[in-house]
Amino acid sequence: MIPSIGAAQVFFTEDFEGTPNAATDLPTGWTESGASTDGIWSTDNATNASSAYLTWPTPANGTLFAYTNDDDCNCDKSNDRMTLPVQNFSTFTAVGMSFDLYLNGGYGEMGYVLVSTNGGTSFDTVYTATGNATAWQDGISVNLTTYAGQSAVTIVFAYNDASTWSYGMGVDDVTLNQLASPEDLETLTAAGEYTRIPVAEVAALPLEATVTNNGVTTVTDAVLTSQVFSSSNGFSTPVFTASSTNSTVNVGDTVTINAGNYTPPANASYFFRHIITSATITDGQPANDTAQYDFAITQNVYARDDSAFTIGLGVNGTLNTATLGVNYTYTNATVIGGVQFGMTGIAAGDTTEVVIYNTAANGQPTTPVDSFQHIMVTAGPTVETVQITAGLNLAPGTYFFGMKEFLSVNNMGLMGMDEIFTPGAGWGSVNGGAFDPIENIGFPNPFFVRPITAPPCSNTSNTVNATICDGDVYQVGSSSYTIAGTYVDTLAIPGGCDSVVTTNLTVAQLPAVTLSGLQALYCDDDPAVMLMGSPMGGTFAGPGVSGSMFNPASAGAGTHSITYTFTDPSSNCTNVDSFETTVDLCINLDQDLFASIEISPNPNNGQFKVAGLVAGAEIKIFDIRGQLIRERAVSFTEETFNLSEQASGFYFMQVNFEGESHRYKVVVE
Repeated sequence: MIPSIGAAQVFFTEDFEGTPNAATDLPTGWTESGASTDGIWSTDNATNASSAYLTWPTPANGTLFAYTNDDDCNCDKSNDRMTLPVQNFSTFTAVGMSFDLYLNGGYGEMGYVLVSTNGGTSFDTVYTATGNATAWQDGISVNLTTYAGQSAVTIVFAYNDASTWSYGMGVDDVTLNQLASPEDLETLTAAGEYTRIPVAEVAALPLEATVTNNGVTTVTDAVLTSQVFSSSNGFSTPVFTASSTNSTVNVGDTVTINAGNYTPPANASYFFRHIITSATITDGQPANDTAQYDFAITQNVYARDDSAFTIGLGVNGTLNTATLGVNYTYTNATVIGGVQFGMTGIAAGDTTEVVIYNTAANGQPTTPVDSFQHIMVTAGPTVETVQITAGLNLAPGTYFFGMKEFLSVNNMGLMGMDEIFTPGAGWGSVNGGAFDPIENIGFPNPFFVRPITAPPCSNTSNTVNATICDGDVYQVGSSSYTIAGTYVDTLAIPGGCDSVVTTNLTVAQLPAVTLSGLQALYCDDDPAVMLMGSPMGGTFAGPGVSGSMFNPASAGAGTHSITYTFTDPSSNCTNVDSFETTVDLCINLDQDLFASIEISPNPNNGQFKVAGLVAGAEIKIFDIRGQLIRERAVSFTEETFNLSEQASGFYFMQVNFEGESHRYKVVVE
């Protein structure tokens, strides 16, 4: 792929689509070196190059590409080198290089482009690759103008698996160009180390970027223009713009240029766009003049990450422990209400622990501040939060927030990202040893560990009117009260604030209970009856009466004890007493006596007829409590009754004739 870099003339290109050399499996003239045992570099298509955990994406152009696969080999690929034929730049004043690259970036693996002008005795690193696990990075541009005029230039693609079982690297469409303009100012990075900043920590942020001079002329009028865009207006136009004064950038030098400061005024998303310009040179690669820093002002979240994770870092084996995390600086006293973290390679139920440390002047974690254990809810990859309900008060300073892997966990895999990384901000400790900067062990990745600031608090006061029953206890914080009166308690709340509670306490007396002479009637085909209200034949005092469940059929005829509860609705206080009830069981309806008597309809709506009667009989109707509600002497063989004013439920009709009594159940719906 030929890059769009000003006006350029291609003098070397390789797309790997030809027949490779049988000995090296690379294009003719290309060489390789390394300690791996699988042939080092190869040429093939995405299907044949793939392995168990590495599925190569198909390149944008053609089908073949050069690659080294550490996933398939799992061997020493710490220095797999693929070298172009030696190049002659003696007639060129400006040279550019472009290529397509695939690098997963997991487990600390790295890719480089190296250049030597002394036959390989020493090399310069001109490009360091960043990982993209899902796609090829097409048209990567590297300015080689520093080596213009040299007659023997050695260019190497190098892969380092970081001495771990990593993935691999692929290269395609390599092009060398003679550039029309030898001048190039490049904006390398934009200032900023956080992707989310809590509003309480907002301060003046520098509008600055690092700039390098890749050209052949010293630039004395380099100007950095910084534009601030905000979600408050949909990022449509800059909300602030500033420019630096003229700066001098010598050939090959990298300098930091400042255009001033900007304080974000509100919770919103922002990006700073930094553009380097010069009035005295024609920039041959204007595409690299701009860099951008994206971040958001949040209510309470601090973060160094802002993308999908690319590695999960931990230690293998259940006899090892690891503590990994990042530093955050608080300019104001704060209260931490929780810590959010991302994990992979972990099982639901595994125990993790959030740890917070003080730090030394160089950022190294020193003494523990506090720790909070957490049982993982779901298996990784997952993002979970440890809530610190009481709040953790921190004075202004820099603190390390990390995750500890326990002995019972095999490689917890703390998520790491390919985002902005600040050296000295990430740290790791293995088996309780000293903390080391994470970049020193080959992992320049910000971890997904985010402190969450507790909402701000203020002193409060509140008055409560409360009522308890005699004998109960009223609790306010650690204070217990049983006597009526007014009480004042001061309660601590998260953030170091107080809540003053004034309680006006009333003690309600229990309701009086009087029960006497209580009796109830049941039929033996009604197996369970809940006694409610006023039982027949008795007296009581007190509102809200409720009784206990009673099975007269199992109990049988006779005297039984029933418990009643009396509740005062104004205070909801209760008192309990019991009484004895007499059970008189009805005659079973299956008996043949008075078989000619029929009740219809039954069930009914309160109106029904009784047929099969004889003159001189007596009819009495009782409710379920045994209370008489109808009484009539029979004059005809059929009588009509109306109970529609009564409540729905069971009623008993008793027929008396010539010294015999029989009961029948009537159901009113």
